[in-house]
Amino acid sequence: MRPLLFAVCKDGRELPVEIALGQSGGDIRVESQVGAGTTFDIYLPAVARPEPADEDTHPAFATGGRETILLVDDEPGVLQLARHVLASAGCTVLAASSGGAARQLLARHSSPVHLIPIDASCRG
Repeated sequence: MRPLLFAVCKDGRELPVEIALGQSGGDIRVESQVGAGTTFDIYLPAVARPEPADEDTHPAFATGGRETILLVDDEPGVLQLARHVLASAGCTVLAASSGGAARQLLARHSSPVHLIPIDASCRG
């Protein structure tokens, strides 16, 4: 059984990632083995990068950077890297090393959390 991953379109619709990537010329391949884990290979089409008008309106950050993201991963290095990348993009980042810790963070956090990427092999 293939996992279901969804992409949210600009108009708010949700599409399975495979369809969204397929419509843009990309592809996703999933390989999973019991006891060995799962590998996602995501292929995105190359596009020409437009020149930004100025540094404050760089296209990569023009529509984002105000989101709150709760990262859940039991590998400290992964959490540290993801936290750094997302925080440098302007996101508020919460991090938890287990499901239980994530639930506690959510219970204490009063603002909305917009995205929760979870390591599927993370215990607890």
